[in-house]
Amino acid sequence: MERDGVVNVLWEEGVTTPERMVLLPFVQEVIFNLNQKGIQVIVLADLSDWIPGTLEPAALEPIHARLRALIEEYGGRLADILVCPNSELSVKECRFPQTGLFQLAARKYGIPLADTYFFAGRLESMQAALAAGCRTLLVRTGRTFEAIQALRHSPKQPEAVVPDILSAYAKILG
Repeated sequence: MERDGVVNVLWEEGVTTPERMVLLPFVQEVIFNLNQKGIQVIVLADLSDWIPGTLEPAALEPIHARLRALIEEYGGRLADILVCPNSELSVKECRFPQTGLFQLAARKYGIPLADTYFFAGRLESMQAALAAGCRTLLVRTGRTFEAIQALRHSPKQPEAVVPDILSAYAKILG
């Protein structure tokens, strides 16, 4: 699932401190329930737009530690948080709508992308997930206006457009 706009509040200037890591409603419950069903949850974050100018990569460690702690408060667990830029991929490879972060997750965890759901919150992440061959749900808690407009003319469509992460969970697992 996408980090900003699906898991946490999508701030215009990004999540630059641990205090700005604010989860959206139902995230803890959904991740806990996915884990209970034996499903690994991997968060992808395309941070290439703002890290070089406002946040050093080392500053992500406390931010992601807080994200993990918030998830763990409810009993859930994240298998991983993969970000762009990434030490294993160039910015050109991993920045959405490129599929590098998806390919990295597939290699690292042996994930068949065609059987993997991705919860997207923005046009670029939705395009990357579709290009990677993932089953994709567009979650309206992100920056979805552009994505919804683009869907009108796109041959590739997400399986659904849903209001929030709980609706995405219900869509895939009933």
